[in-house]
Amino acid sequence: MSMRAPGVYVDEVASGTHLIAGVSTSVMAFIGITRTGGREPVRVTSWKQFVDTFDGGSEYHQAKQQLLRLRQLLGDALTSAGTSQESPVAPSAAPGELPQWPAPEWAQEVNLLLDQARQAVAKCVVLPDDLELPDPAMTARKLEQALERMQQVLTDICWCVELFQSTALAVRGFFENGGSVCYVRNIDADTYETAAEELGNALEDLADIREISAVAAPCLWSLADWTVWSGEPEEPIATLLRLQQEVVTHCHTMGNRMAILDTPPGLGPTELEKAYREHIRFAPQELRYVALYYPWLEVTDGGWEETVPPCGHVAGVWARVDEERGVHKAPANEALLGVDGVQYELTGDLQGPLNAVGVNCVRKFPGYGPLLWGARTLDTSDTDWRYVNVRRLLSFLEESLVQGSQWVVFEPNDARLWSGIRRNITAFLADQWRTGALQGKTPAQAFSVVCDENNNEPDSVLAGVVVCDIAVAPVRPAEFVHFRFSQRLGQAQT
Repeated sequence: MSMRAPGVYVDEVASGTHLIAGVSTSVMAFIGITRTGGREPVRVTSWKQFVDTFDGGSEYHQAKQQLLRLRQLLGDALTSAGTSQESPVAPSAAPGELPQWPAPEWAQEVNLLLDQARQAVAKCVVLPDDLELPDPAMTARKLEQALERMQQVLTDICWCVELFQSTALAVRGFFENGGSVCYVRNIDADTYETAAEELGNALEDLADIREISAVAAPCLWSLADWTVWSGEPEEPIATLLRLQQEVVTHCHTMGNRMAILDTPPGLGPTELEKAYREHIRFAPQELRYVALYYPWLEVTDGGWEETVPPCGHVAGVWARVDEERGVHKAPANEALLGVDGVQYELTGDLQGPLNAVGVNCVRKFPGYGPLLWGARTLDTSDTDWRYVNVRRLLSFLEESLVQGSQWVVFEPNDARLWSGIRRNITAFLADQWRTGALQGKTPAQAFSVVCDENNNEPDSVLAGVVVCDIAVAPVRPAEFVHFRFSQRLGQAQT
């Protein structure tokens, strides 16, 4: 700066302070089967963008409803055919007259439903071109065969619809409950074997995206053919848990995200507790990265009631709480938006055993809609990592410090560097304490930062290593509120 004329001059100089900014914690990732879309993660910022990119698959749902109606019509025809297997289902009509059964409107509806269903599901399940439809001359035996064939086609369609809907309705629930940004990774799978390979590839892709803070795979339970096990849930649970294990291992390896898992559909509270006690095989150090939710949710899609896994709606609540209160607030006692009901309504007595093993429940209370009523990880035995918000807060702090301290690399490893590290981290943690993320009446009670000659000995300095020891006191939720009442005699005031 040239100062020749008298006056006041201003010069801007660097402060030497490197501020640490908190990273985002509300970006989620969904791995699932979608109707369209490539094999790479796509950043999605609205439900409309998801529908435009991946196709919400509403026509599949319509096809499912059409085929359900078609099955009903075929069943009615079989019932009306009587006991004779070889006689026509309807008497021959007199010359020039239409047969009395089935009525022309009935036959038209059958053909229309089949044509619409065939077009709607062309990319998923191919309906047989030679599928026999009832006609007045068809025998009851032929009609029964047609009904059986249509039942198999309907089963395939319903399964196909469920796969697409699991992912689509999870993403919709995320945005309905306050989510703003998520990544969606499409996988092309129709069996456990193909899903295992595709899931591994998807998780590798997500590993490159550091801003993701939670991962959900809403379609996994839909891959199980529950009819194979004749109502015995143990085998599909054990099989599909191996897929969930991959998601959990990914989150533990990354260290900056959690897995939001769904319990199996259709299991009562007692069955669920037993199944998970016997089949969960997550490593102890991985349990702190898992949040498990029960039961499935009832939602409306296109005018029809559907049952969906809770992970998408839960992810939206996590994002909403992060934005409104902060990642330190437990994502519980929060309303689930866009939800009509739950698959199983729980009481306190039913929830108690599930809460003890780390299963977070969705409850309904008089005067309220469905509420998230739990915020535990599966690591219930370790009080340090028992709660979801504690695990997520520590991940937030760690990731923020890693990204905000890149300037340290290759700086001279001396007392001036150590002082700068202490100053920056202390300022960042003090801000977190002021927001209520750390407990303590003073910053000294909330955290400590040590980076000096005591933990940076000459040997470590010669090795090019700088050490900073940080201790924090995270806030924990008031999970059990205990009011103690007693009576006392009134006292006259003097």
